[in-house]
Amino acid sequence: MRKLLCLSMVVMVLLLSACGDLENSAIPSDTNNQSDASVGTESSTSDNEVLSDTQLKEQVISLLDDWHYADAKELIVSHNKRDDKLFDAFYSYASLVSLSPSFDEMDNYREEHSKVYDKFLQLMTDGIISVDEMMKFTESLSDELKIKTNIVISKHSKDNGYFDPELGMTAERLLESKSWGKPKDINRTTTKNGVREQWVYYGDKYVYLEDGIVTSIQE
Repeated sequence: MRKLLCLSMVVMVLLLSACGDLENSAIPSDTNNQSDASVGTESSTSDNEVLSDTQLKEQVISLLDDWHYADAKELIVSHNKRDDKLFDAFYSYASLVSLSPSFDEMDNYREEHSKVYDKFLQLMTDGIISVDEMMKFTESLSDELKIKTNIVISKHSKDNGYFDPELGMTAERLLESKSWGKPKDINRTTTKNGVREQWVYYGDKYVYLEDGIVTSIQE
């Protein structure tokens, strides 16, 4: 009887020991699961992190420098920054330099240009941007205005008959130019290879043609 009782106690000890090992082996698994879940939460938070104003400013300027004006505007809108003075100036800048105004639209373009220009001056006055940053954008705006103005005037003048000779232009087209037109004199040389002409204009300007095609211009 005493032997039986001792045997029973040994069996119970062994069973309790086995249960404890099973519980301990399950703990690391739960810990790993919790760790994985934590990592997933941190990753999700990182993906949805909103850029700080400094980070956003850097990204917008980088896009503007690379001429990605539409992307810069989209980034500003996605961060709800249209009401911010700095980002409103960036948005206006991107919109303005993206335009290709016609001759009739140039007055409105110049007016809008002045408004955007003044925005950057005010940002510098308010201490929001540095003098160097203000100069960067205002000089860029000035360059844009000069380029757009020259393009528009050149196209308008050409549409109205005021254009310069170009290589490959025909003699007939050159005669249509109101700014060059008919030369005061023509020196012509005829050879077996064709006809060469020198058209002489006032102001010591010359146009050279071969078989009725402009091949050289001297001013």
